[in-house]
This record gives sequence, structure tokens and C-alpha cells, in this order.
Amino acid sequence: MRKLVLITMCMLCMLGCKKSEKPQPAQPPMISSFSPMDAQVGETIKISGTNFGTDINAVFVNIGSSANAKPNSVTDTEIWINIPPDAKSGYIQVTSKGNAATSSQQFTLTDATTPRHTISAFSPTSAKVGENVTITGTGFGTSKDLVSIKFGASVDVHPQTISATQITVVVPADAASGNIKVAVNGSSYLSSTGTFTLKVPQVVIAEFYPTTATLGDTVILKGTFGTDLANHRIYFNGADMVHPFKYTDKELQVVVPSKATTGKIKVYSNYYLETAESKTDIIILPITGVYQIKQTSARLGETVLINGDFDNVDKAKITVLFFGSATPVHPYRVSGSYIYVKIPDDARTGKIKVTRDGYGTGTSASSFMIATPLPAVPSGTWTVRPEMPIIPGRQGAIAFVIGKKAYIGMGTTNAPFDDHAESDMWEYDQKYDAWTQVASYAGGGRVFATAFAIGSKGYVGTGEDNAVAVTKDFWEYDSSLNTWTRKADLPATARAHATAFTVDNKGYIATGLNGNTMMSDVYQYTPAINSWLKVASIPTTRYAPYSFVISDKAYVGGGNINDLYMYDYSNNTWTAKAAITGYDYLIGNSSFAVGGKAYIGLGFKGSTTTKKVFCYNPASNSWQQIADFGGDARTFGVGFALGDIGYFGLGGGSSNYGVVYKDLWAYKP
Repeated sequence: MRKLVLITMCMLCMLGCKKSEKPQPAQPPMISSFSPMDAQVGETIKISGTNFGTDINAVFVNIGSSANAKPNSVTDTEIWINIPPDAKSGYIQVTSKGNAATSSQQFTLTDATTPRHTISAFSPTSAKVGENVTITGTGFGTSKDLVSIKFGASVDVHPQTISATQITVVVPADAASGNIKVAVNGSSYLSSTGTFTLKVPQVVIAEFYPTTATLGDTVILKGTFGTDLANHRIYFNGADMVHPFKYTDKELQVVVPSKATTGKIKVYSNYYLETAESKTDIIILPITGVYQIKQTSARLGETVLINGDFDNVDKAKITVLFFGSATPVHPYRVSGSYIYVKIPDDARTGKIKVTRDGYGTGTSASSFMIATPLPAVPSGTWTVRPEMPIIPGRQGAIAFVIGKKAYIGMGTTNAPFDDHAESDMWEYDQKYDAWTQVASYAGGGRVFATAFAIGSKGYVGTGEDNAVAVTKDFWEYDSSLNTWTRKADLPATARAHATAFTVDNKGYIATGLNGNTMMSDVYQYTPAINSWLKVASIPTTRYAPYSFVISDKAYVGGGNINDLYMYDYSNNTWTAKAAITGYDYLIGNSSFAVGGKAYIGLGFKGSTTTKKVFCYNPASNSWQQIADFGGDARTFGVGFALGDIGYFGLGGGSSNYGVVYKDLWAYKP
């Protein structure tokens, strides 16, 4: 009995299996669309739909009342076919494995003697390689693959966008000036009536090397770079803009900035308003384990840059031990892959060790040399000191003094213009003749601003921003905290080219320029109550004057007029004093006061600058010319005094177009 049941079950399973294996009928094809909607004999159309199958021998097409035609290619969703000689206007029918489908729209057979398409215009009529050109006309169809375009004798390119009346195409690399030619669906090329002009780029990156680099390495770009080279902006993938530190019209040298990653290099010319891009990527390698010292030597108190894996690392977790030094020091700044460290007083020539918490200690591959201190400044002559470590230089900067250190920064890199306003600030330490970057001005880029100091605080305001708009905001710098805090705005007309001074622990901002309007008003600032008070105006309007303070008396002179006035804060009066005899370079002067006398020099008139310097003696109310400034003639530099030494530096060349300076010169009477 059990055997009988098993046999019966097996037979039922076999019958069930045979039933399930019965072949399903083929799904009928469906036509959703075809393109183009009209064509000539011999041209190609694409039929889109479903269930066409993939067997080209099982598919045939009827166009209008044509005989069966074989397609060029078949997929389950697309059929490509040339229009057969016997085709006619009408519906398209597709037959696949005995099942047929008919299009919902009619196909139109066009006359082979009638032009397939027309070109009515193109815009712009001139462009560079890589830019877009829009061509208008008729009969372009809707399939980008069926349209071919030539610029002169260039290779065929397909459009980026297409409609029946308009196509947009990117100018190819081998384009040439001449007619633009368009072919549609295998037709002959139709030429435009107008002539296209290929623009020749003014900025070209031909090559660069090395092709592989790390952050902080120097990369050399070769090509064609034109003019205004110092203001070319170079972009590495993922990084902020940098300027070249060395340049000719055929070569730019640039340091790979922090955050740079593998990718193209771009050079933007503000002069030509044009961007060039490298043909290949520069490979940026990560820095791991080995710390690279960017200098080979420096003096005590100067800053050393160390390159390593420091991104987003708290500076308190990094220590640096110089050879011979008893105590490790922390960097004062971490920026990208760099740390910035001041060399301590007890450092000696030898290797440097860097320790990062949790990552161990690395040692420099070679010894770092502690350089000999600079010689003392001699009397009666201008002596060059270390230049400000900026690229390329700065005009219209500000300076103020706190203790034995000067704070200098802002200004423009684009002399003689006012744009490209910068916000960076630097500390100059007279003890070491060393520069240290500090917190940038919190008001943003600013040129032709003004500044004064009271106690341990510096105060900066007014000037022109990056939009060349005059301002009146006012900020306090705390040197002990390295922070900026906004204070009460100047309660007067916004301005640039003002002057400032400090008397009796109060700051003063005087005169200035707004548009073409010169000013004579003067405002007194009291930091204890963060308030301004309007005081007596200087008798004559002016802009860009010089100023200095001797024995609690303030002096303002020059600008657009040769005069000198003394301000007595005790009775709020201005008194005329002797003007400089035979000196008319009175705009953009630099000044400082040392040993009871003032020193005024540099500046410009018309389109020329000067190196002349004059000394004012308030006791005799007289002027005397001294030794010419030691650097190039210039204007809108900075002047300040530390102890018994005065300093002039930075500035731009009105007669030397486009030159900005970063040098610093000292004078000891």
C-alpha cells in the first residue's frame, strides 16, 4: 500500500513539472517614440520602445508602406535603421518574432533636394577653446548623437544641448577661425554665412614641475602669463588662492599651499580677466612622520616653519625642542600642515625635535643653524633690516607701536590701485629683528586705514575695503590676547587717507577723503568709556597727511598742501608752524619722532616719488634735510619709532607702476 502511494505522488509531481515548463508567449513589442520625426532616404533614425528583443534577424521595420527593412542594430529598447529607398511618409511598424507594433505618430519623408537644416546665426562670434557657442537655425532634431559640428577644419564634435532650432557646443581644442559647419543625421555639412574667430588666450599653462609635490614645496609653472604678474592668483585644488613669489612673463614660482589636494592648477589674471588651467593634475602627496624644516637657518627670536601632519591639531599638543635649549616650546600658530615656532634665546645650532601628543617624536634630518644677530643700527645712515615676510609687498598699510614691538599690516598688493585689500597683521620685534604673524584685522581687507595705540592696545579703523568703499568702523587689538574687538564707530563721515595720533592716553583721527571731498575735522577717542568727541578742526582740509607727537603736542602737515600745524590738547587749539622749504612731495609721506625731533620723507607728486627725508626741530621750529632714504623712492609706506630708532618701510612706486615693497629700513639720529 505504501509503495502505491509513493508511485502516485511521483506521477503527480511529474505532471506538475511538465505543466510549469510550458513556454510563455513572447511579449509584443511597443513603440514609445522615434527620432528624428523626419528624415531623408539613407539617413538614420532611432526607434525607442520595449520588447524588441536582441535577435537582429527576427526584427524588421516598415516605414510608411515600405517593404520589410532590416535594422542596423537592435537592443530590447532601441532600434537604429537607415531610411530605405522605398520608404514613404506614414506610420512606422516594427515586427519582432511575429508580433507587430505601430507608432502613434507619423514619420515624414523629406525631399533629398531640400536642405535638411539651416543655420541662421551663432553667438558669440568669437570665443576661446573650452567656451560655449550657441548656434540657431532649423532642422537640428532632438538627438545630440546625430548632429556633428566643425570649427574650421576641426574634428567633429557633438552639441552639449539640442533642440530643433538651437544647439550649444563647446569650442574644441583643435578649433580654428572660419565658418562653423553643421551636419545632421549624415547629411552634408552646411556652413554658416558668418565667420567665427578663435580667441587666442593671453594666459596659458604649458607645463609645470615637479608633477608630484607635498605641501610647502615650490612648483614652477611655465607658459604665457602676460603682465601684472605679482597679482596673478594661483589656485590648487581644495586650497585658498596664493600669489607667485617669483615671476616672469614665461614662468611663475609658487609654494603649494596648505589644504591643497591632487588636481588641476589654475592661474587667474586680473589684468586679462582670464583663467588658465593645467592640462594634467599635480599629485599632492601627504606628509607623514617626517618633519620638514622650511628654513636652513634663522636668528634667535625669528619664526621657523615646520611642515608635517598638523592639520586641525591643537597647538598645546605640539612641542618643539631646539638643540641646546632647556625647555620645549609650543608653536604660536598652526595653519594647515604648518606650525610656526619662535626660536628661544637659548637655542643653538643643531637638530630640532618635534613631539605631537599620541604620535611620538620626529627629528629634523639635518642641523638647523642659528644665525648671527644683525649688527646694531649705526647713527646717521639708513640701514636695511629684515623684510616683512609677505608676497609681493604692501602699499597703504598701517602701523602702531606697543612697547618695544611694532604692529604692521593690511594695505593693498596692487599699487597704485586700491583693490586687493588685505587684512593680515604682523608683529616686528626690535630685540630680534624678527617678524611674527598675528591675528588678522577683524574688519576684513582694508587699505589707507589709520591706527594709533594706547597702552597695550592698538586701535584701527576707517579706510577702503575690498569693494573700494570708504568705512568708519573701529577695532581694538589686544596684544596680550592676540584678539580684535569692535568698538564704537567713528561718529562722522566715512573716510580713507586720514591720519591718527595719541596724546594724553587718548587717540585722535583727523582729516581724510571721501570720494573727492577732503576733510578737516578731528575726533578724540577715550578707550575707558568707548566714546568719541569732536574737537577743533585743523584749519585746512586735506587727505593723506603726515603726523607725529613730541612732548604731548601733536603735529599734522602735508597731504595735498605744504604746511604744518601743532595741536595743543590742553586748550584744544591748532597753531601754524613752519612748512618744509622746497619740498612738494606731500602726499603719502611716512613719519616718525625720535629724540625730540620728527622725521618726514618719501611721498609723491604727480606721477613721481622721492627718497628725500627732512628733520623737524620743534625747539627752533625749523627743518633740515638729512640723508636720503636707503631704499627705492616710494609713497604710502609706513613709519614708526621703537626707542631711539625710527623706521620707514613698505609702500608702492607711483613712478614704478605695479611695484609694491616689503623692505624695512632703520635710522638712528
